[in-house]
Amino acid sequence: MAIIAGQAILDMNYVVLDSSLPRHLKERVASSTEATLAQYDQRGISRPVLTLGTLGNNARALGAALLPFRANFSADEAAFSIS
Repeated sequence: MAIIAGQAILDMNYVVLDSSLPRHLKERVASSTEATLAQYDQRGISRPVLTLGTLGNNARALGAALLPFRANFSADEAAFSIS
């Protein structure tokens, strides 16, 4: 459900599923997620492509390392809000 809700707001092209699980288990999770997504009403939104990530245990550290870049160089989110 989080993927569908996120897609309705963000219009993502891809969703990356990653973890430290072995690849065959990640593939089972991806398959189950695809099957679950097919059950939701997706009228008016495009379905993002699910892909498997390859970062594994490093994903959290790399994501955290990107936070300062996002804070300093991305668009000001307040500029997009309507007051």
